[in-house]
Amino acid sequence: VHGDRLIGLLSFMLFARSASFNKFLVSLRSFSSSAKRLHSPTLQMSNPNLKNGDKVNQLRILMEKAGVHAYFIPTADAHQSEYVAECDKRRAFISEFTGSAGTAVVLASSVSATNKLWTDGRYFLQATQQLEPSTWELMKQGTPGTPSIEEFLVRSLPPGSAVGVDPTLLSVSQFKVMASSFKDKLRLELVSQNLVDLVWANERSANPNAPLILLSNDYTGKTTATKIEEIRAVMNTKGCNTLFVTALDEVAWLLNLRGADIPFNPVFISYAVLTLDKLYLYIDGAKITPEVTKHLGSDVEVRSYKAIFNDWKEGSVLHSTLGPSSRAWIDPARCNVAIYAKLPSNSVFEGESPIQLMKAIKNQVELEGIRNSHIRDAAAMCCFLEWLEGQMGRLAKGLATEFPLDECSVSDKLESFRKQQKDFVGLSFETISGVGSNGAIIHYKPEPETCAKLSVDKMYLCDSGAQFKDGTTDITRTMHYGQPSDFEKECYTRVLKGHIDLALAVFPPSTTGFHLDILARNPLNEIGLNYNHGTGHGVGAFLNVHEGPHGISYHARSPSVLTTFLQPGMVVTNEPGYYHDGGFGIRIENVMSVVPANTPHRFGNQTFLTFDTITLVPIQTSLIQLGLLTDREIEWLNQYHKLCADRVGPLLATTNEAAYHWLLKNTAPISRK
Repeated sequence: VHGDRLIGLLSFMLFARSASFNKFLVSLRSFSSSAKRLHSPTLQMSNPNLKNGDKVNQLRILMEKAGVHAYFIPTADAHQSEYVAECDKRRAFISEFTGSAGTAVVLASSVSATNKLWTDGRYFLQATQQLEPSTWELMKQGTPGTPSIEEFLVRSLPPGSAVGVDPTLLSVSQFKVMASSFKDKLRLELVSQNLVDLVWANERSANPNAPLILLSNDYTGKTTATKIEEIRAVMNTKGCNTLFVTALDEVAWLLNLRGADIPFNPVFISYAVLTLDKLYLYIDGAKITPEVTKHLGSDVEVRSYKAIFNDWKEGSVLHSTLGPSSRAWIDPARCNVAIYAKLPSNSVFEGESPIQLMKAIKNQVELEGIRNSHIRDAAAMCCFLEWLEGQMGRLAKGLATEFPLDECSVSDKLESFRKQQKDFVGLSFETISGVGSNGAIIHYKPEPETCAKLSVDKMYLCDSGAQFKDGTTDITRTMHYGQPSDFEKECYTRVLKGHIDLALAVFPPSTTGFHLDILARNPLNEIGLNYNHGTGHGVGAFLNVHEGPHGISYHARSPSVLTTFLQPGMVVTNEPGYYHDGGFGIRIENVMSVVPANTPHRFGNQTFLTFDTITLVPIQTSLIQLGLLTDREIEWLNQYHKLCADRVGPLLATTNEAAYHWLLKNTAPISRK
């Protein structure tokens, strides 16, 4: 996940040759016949009023029955998804920490009274607020002195102790890092019945079963048949006759289908297996309507979701693909250990799925759809910002507002404007609507019972996005409707400078986002400030708002961000920020595409690259200290605002006259005079 993951993978290469690792593999290959299954009737009914400590105590009872001294609870589901369905939010259930990233480790009471939760800098404040200190200790991942999960377990557990984990939730990469770290010191116990589910029992949500959405070539720009042909060509270069497609967004992209099984992510619970002559789709059969069957065509065979764990047995449909000369391709970062355990070790090729890069490089139809969706999204944002400015003006004068203005009510108002736009499907993530100190919580989620009221004396940060049939949006704007302090204005201006400097970057084709990240941080770094998250992530085309393998970050959460070159057609966010604990939060975020740069020279006969900003919403200028901006930065901002007016103005002129005039006013050129 961080640098220690890379070190762990390197040490694994040496460890893989040892006798100890051979024992791990033998244990893994025999998993399907020997994995522990627990059934505890007394724990099948969960009390909905259970306190956190009670849930942990029930889990510890099950751990003792399973013979494990620590239990590993990741955020991910069986597909290693970043965001998961309600029924898969096991880590949130057991710890009550609701951030989208983190790993909980519950320890036997004989080992420690408190359990541990690892998460990254985006969630330090949120985790501190949500974790019960008598039951949980926050482990600040990536900070000096904080051990990795594996290091902590090796140090804390007696030699020979067992660490339990659900193999469907553990990726092959994670398994290998843990195996390398544990060696002969600890045992990794693969427990097939998820212990958290036993505690959760009847209170756990049902498995999602939302209908599928069919996408035509007008939206995708490429048929499934063409995609399959291109993937098989890549498979041939690796000598593979089978590809496991285990990530949900990859299955959706491949089949030109979308779903709604995971909130805000238009994916559906499924696996796919591609051979040289067939595509097998593993999915709940209830989703397969006659329309879906026609869309899939005769070359796709639909199988039940759980059949993937049995289709490798002798006589089953895929057994013949795993012969002595066969080779199955799995992505170790996205394939779970339960599937991996079914495959003969001598017939597996491990490498990043070829779909990752294909999906990341958008075709011209996808790019056009993304640009069009951002125009409509910008129109909705302008309607919202015009309305909000008017309401805050009334608030400042002590006049009545349309309704009480709080973090939730204004977020709902923004969604109502988006719903008016063509091809709107839903939000692309839960809106981050933070006033004052709440804005300093990087992934803050307002709750109706506790959300703060807006104030003309405080910063307001709004990070939001939408799913349209032709694109996915993600935008952050930070506003102040009163008299900001000089420090707030300086921080805002330096965040803006970093945003502009990254947007203006021109770079050679062999450049990763890791190389560019410092451009966005440097204006803050100059005065000893920084932000504790990456600067940019990939964005899907009516798919997940967070998409790899590329990104812009100094501490890549996935090693692929360190190694994936930015290429034309990729879409990525530009979102530097600054978060003053207990005070305010600032973030300015636009979506950009990677495009060829128009340079007067071509060193090494290379076409250099730059960014084209796709998001088209004005940036508040009253927060800017103009003296900190260079002439070039002022020129960029004026050109950007002209682009906003030119592209979004025609739509607003015919749909919302007030928002149209607001757009013109807020895109007027600025100067030092």
